Amino acid sequence: MAKLTRLTGTVLYGVGLLGLVAVTAWMVSRVIGAEPAPAAAALPPREQLVAAPQGTAEPVAETPTEDEIQPADEAEAAVDDDPGPHPITGLRIASINLKTEVVVAEYSEQDGGTWLVPKFKAGHAELTAGAGEVGNAVLFGHVTSLTLGNVFERLHRVHVGDTIEVYSNDRLYDYQVTELRTVSRTDVSVLDPQDTPSISLITCTGAWLPLLNDYAQRLVVRGELVNRSA
Repeated sequence: MAKLTRLTGTVLYGVGLLGLVAVTAWMVSRVIGAEPAPAAAALPPREQLVAAPQGTAEPVAETPTEDEIQPADEAEAAVDDDPGPHPITGLRIASINLKTEVVVAEYSEQDGGTWLVPKFKAGHAELTAGAGEVGNAVLFGHVTSLTLGNVFERLHRVHVGDTIEVYSNDRLYDYQVTELRTVSRTDVSVLDPQDTPSISLITCTGAWLPLLNDYAQRLVVRGELVNRSA
């Protein structure tokens, strides 16, 4: 898949100069300081992860006293003691036999703004939400290429209701597919932030345009967070 099209003001809507500097500094520190992402084969099996539905706390043996009752925000912190950032390092969709390592897809100012999609693996777009975070976690992948790979070649076979397993190192986040749609290659609305923890898997589809060296459309698979495991 060729470089993705121009990022419009919609993606960074509402972000002032000061906010952009802060976000950029955070992303740079994450990329520089992050440990290498695990290989796809190293993804931990689900059986080794303890499931805990989002927004719930561990049960207590006795009725807590008034002094022991935690505020809602502290109870949530007890479920997820590491609030982030949570870079996406692995992806698995069992229904289409997809399992891949995920690395950072760096954002570039070239051509008016674009993300650089990695070869032979999925890319987690810089400046988008992390695993389990409120917003829109965007993952890019090539559909078919001898030199760039075909990590999302079978993405069109996904169905609504399928589970998307997203890893952030040893943490697992389950998203449920809610939508599949095809959009124009210039439609950047699929990158818009969301009010809920969401994920968007994007790859090329449609007719090949030789003059543009690109496909005419994009396939977008959208999912919503339903569970996370620590």
